[in-house]
Amino acid sequence: MVKDSWNNYATANSLKRLVKDRHAGDYVHFCGYQHDLTNVYETAQLEVLTSSYEGFAMALLEAQGHGCPAVSYDINYGPAEIIDDRVSGCLVPAGDTHALYVTIEELLNNPAKLKEYADHAQTAAAKFSFANVTKKWAAFLNREGLTK
Repeated sequence: MVKDSWNNYATANSLKRLVKDRHAGDYVHFCGYQHDLTNVYETAQLEVLTSSYEGFAMALLEAQGHGCPAVSYDINYGPAEIIDDRVSGCLVPAGDTHALYVTIEELLNNPAKLKEYADHAQTAAAKFSFANVTKKWAAFLNREGLTK
């Protein structure tokens, strides 16, 4: 097992042990660092964000931009802005592991719902496209009288 600078990979090692103990190695894979996540996002069934805090969840935005539905804790800041709840993914109460489990299980057992969410994921991410953000900034600057 490899070392890491802050906790000697304690979390990663614990998760790998859990996967091994539960005989889940056929469907839970640890891929390590990936330079380009395009293939990961485009072949994943679901993106899951379990952070307690995010400045802005770029992983969610990237996943949605690739058409990957997402499930996330409804935390400050970002998930509720990125995920259109029950349209491009699901938001669950922060820290509620049972709700997270139930939501993931329901989605993985309902391919039609996953496809429906995937079909809307890129639209949800488009809110943050360069063109859309530029328009919002321009409108803000005009509204505040900061343009000439």
